[in-house]
Amino acid sequence: MEKGDYKWRTSQCTAYIQWMDNKLVHVLTTAFDPEDHGEVRRMQRSGTAATVQCPLAVSEYTKKMGGVDRFDHKRGS
Repeated sequence: MEKGDYKWRTSQCTAYIQWMDNKLVHVLTTAFDPEDHGEVRRMQRSGTAATVQCPLAVSEYTKKMGGVDRFDHKRGS
């Protein structure tokens, strides 16, 4: 798979999504349609930023994950 490619499988109301970023990313979701996609910005080796297509489940998870990281940091302090 090339960077930005993804494939999915569904069973009843659960979707398994496999997306290629720098490594394979695996997501299970009941909240997002696997056919919906968004975009994320990734830094290239040259130092420039590029926009990469990704499943909506991944882009939404990335947006929300920052709050979990802050919570875990505060909880550990």
